[in-house]
Amino acid sequence: MRALLCGRSDLFAKPGGDTTQLVKTAAALEQLGVACRTVAGPNIDPAEADLVHVFAALDSLDGLAQFTRARQAGRPVAVSPIYWPPYELLAVRARYGRARWLARLLGPRLTAILRRSLFRRGPGFQALRELFNGADILLPNSARGLEVVQRDFGVSERARAVVVPNGFDHDIFLRADPGPFVAAFGRRDFVLCVGRIEILKNQIALLRACQLLGEAPVLIGRPNGREPRYVQLCERRAAEVGAVTIPGLPHEELASAYAAAAVHALPSWYETPGLVSLEAAAAGCAVVTTDRGSPPEYFGSLADYCDPASPVSIAAAIAAARRRPRDGRLRAHVVERYTWAHAARATLGAYREVAGDAEYGAHHKDTKGTKGG
Repeated sequence: MRALLCGRSDLFAKPGGDTTQLVKTAAALEQLGVACRTVAGPNIDPAEADLVHVFAALDSLDGLAQFTRARQAGRPVAVSPIYWPPYELLAVRARYGRARWLARLLGPRLTAILRRSLFRRGPGFQALRELFNGADILLPNSARGLEVVQRDFGVSERARAVVVPNGFDHDIFLRADPGPFVAAFGRRDFVLCVGRIEILKNQIALLRACQLLGEAPVLIGRPNGREPRYVQLCERRAAEVGAVTIPGLPHEELASAYAAAAVHALPSWYETPGLVSLEAAAAGCAVVTTDRGSPPEYFGSLADYCDPASPVSIAAAIAAARRRPRDGRLRAHVVERYTWAHAARATLGAYREVAGDAEYGAHHKDTKGTKGG
């Protein structure tokens, strides 16, 4: 089978979680005998592919163009919705933008209503609606994610869908050694946050929470160049609390940072589920994560959850995570369930279903984890 895996135009220039998901899925599919090509941007050529797989983030005009080209070439389309309702995030972004005076005037509730209305009327939302409803099969990374796609975009519950959980690099994070990070930075048993410095990841609230606790956290991530005011405020607050800020680290060194930390905290406005939380758990770190999005589906009772709007809630979750026994249950949980190999097997099953592969057989149709069918 030949698959064309497609992402946004700046997928590789500005890598994020969707970049990792696409690249790692392609590599794992190759191990199963699928000939994969990866492409960023709308100008795809599906002629030599049996199937087109679109990884659709919030701004999916590229995704819709990819879908259209695939349809014109008569190719089936699988879509991975990397979506969670962004309305709360959009309202928060308004506080840091050029029109922040309007957000102050309207207040949080009216700002959220206004941003929701504008988003749902915009071309990005309409592109997602067409993409999700037109796909031959949806591959959400959580059952909760599928439910919000059905709710927000009117996707039928009878539409074909297979939940394909995200994964992490076992070879790197399971053998993480704290020694190199401790030697380089002189820090151990600290609060860590890995992620781009941006409004979505909510580092300002984390820094406020750490100030309440008397913690000096470590932040690893490059600044989002599109949010300069937020980045400046983060830098100022980080200096006030004595935080260590590191623009980025290679994966081997990042694994060492996870292993040296006591708690990894990701109080984002939503996550689906946050690949760094999986990496941290695999390296033996306690996990604090947002209660918005799919993290509860991934981690269950083995992580601590926070309200991203409340530094007090974030502080309480960090304190609870520090009290947890380091008994290895969280690590075992993610190792058993979240591998890229597992994701690739589920993805290949979906490909075969929509591509009409005769070898696929009826057995999978009776046993796969889908809603509808």
